[in-house]
Amino acid sequence: MASAPARYQGAPPTQKREFVDLLELARDQIVQLLPAHVSVDRVIRVARSAYLADAKLQNCNPASLLRAVMSACELGLEPGGARKQCYLVPFKGEVTLILGYAGCLELARRSNQYKSIETRVVYEGDDFDLEYTPEPVFRHKPSFDQPGAEKLVYAYARLSTGEMAFEVMTRGEVEGIRRRLPEFQSNSPAWKNFWGEMARKVVLKRLLKRLPNSIELANALEHDNAVEAVPEKVEVQAVARRPIDRTDELADRLALPADLPTAEELLADQAEEQVEDPQGERE
Repeated sequence: MASAPARYQGAPPTQKREFVDLLELARDQIVQLLPAHVSVDRVIRVARSAYLADAKLQNCNPASLLRAVMSACELGLEPGGARKQCYLVPFKGEVTLILGYAGCLELARRSNQYKSIETRVVYEGDDFDLEYTPEPVFRHKPSFDQPGAEKLVYAYARLSTGEMAFEVMTRGEVEGIRRRLPEFQSNSPAWKNFWGEMARKVVLKRLLKRLPNSIELANALEHDNAVEAVPEKVEVQAVARRPIDRTDELADRLALPADLPTAEELLADQAEEQVEDPQGERE
């Protein structure tokens, strides 16, 4: 029998099984966290794929990984995957959920606060011009030759009220923000390999900080600020308010304490329940 690909060999089979079991045991709780338009099957599939594709995630505490997945669900975002709405970042055996620029845009567009909102990178060789008159007027014509180094990053939004908002940052300004991040973020493969995507989130967050946001987007930004140890308040404008953090509450419904037990303990509890109620049916 052919051996498994190297990328799947980061953790012993029992630990891999443990996280998969935790995901399935948490299915009902994940459903309660997700907005109606997000499929629980897709979320579980994306989380499982992200886990199997990353040996560092496989070597992390499965309970912390589950908590990161549930935090993503609470924000209504996919934990990993091609959409890059948020990332599961391993560091010293624990997993932290990091918001991506695509997740910020997704939540902003869902809020109906904006007619349009976007963020882009300006490269060496691009034609870029900006003027405040007093509303910002900008022109960005990308070069279709091989792009040069990243020079600027900007974000803009047209609010539902018609107001235009704009933010631009130099590479040096973005690097200044990066240097203040915790080590596991500032030296992460994301910054090393996808600088433009990370820079787009930095400038987008700076723009959103001074604009009205839904409770979902405000929660996401506050989560990200807490991870980055940035004590900033986010303006919130929302008609209906969701609970800010239901992850711990739903973890309690799984009979999980704050630090979450192993899957073996959860499965043992489940087995006891089935013995006490032999007629009960599994969903």
